[in-house]
Amino acid sequence: MTVRRKNHSAAGLLPVLGLAAALGGCSAASMVESMPFDGLPAGAPARPAMTPQFPAVHDMPRPRNESTLSEDEQERLERDLMAARDGQEGRNPPLAPKKKPAPATRQ
Repeated sequence: MTVRRKNHSAAGLLPVLGLAAALGGCSAASMVESMPFDGLPAGAPARPAMTPQFPAVHDMPRPRNESTLSEDEQERLERDLMAARDGQEGRNPPLAPKKKPAPATRQ
C-alpha cells in the first residue's frame, strides 16, 4: 500500500499571502492616522475633529493678482520661445539608429 502526498507548491500560497498583505495594509493605515506625533511644525493647523464627507468642489479659488498676457506680450513670448527652439536645432544631432546584429548561423 503506497501513500501519495499532495505537492503543495509556493504558487498556491502566493494569492493567500498577497490577500493577507493587502488586508493588513488597510488596517495599518487607519491606525497610523490616529497615532499622536510630536514634532509638528510650529505653524501647522490642528486636525479637524470631524473629517468632511466630500471635498469642497464648489469653493472657488481667490481671484488672481496678476492680469493675463496682452497680445503684444504673448507674441513676444512666442517669438522668444521659437528663437530658443531654433537655436537648439543642430546642437545635438540625432543619434544614428543602431544596427541590429545579424542572426547567428548554425554550422
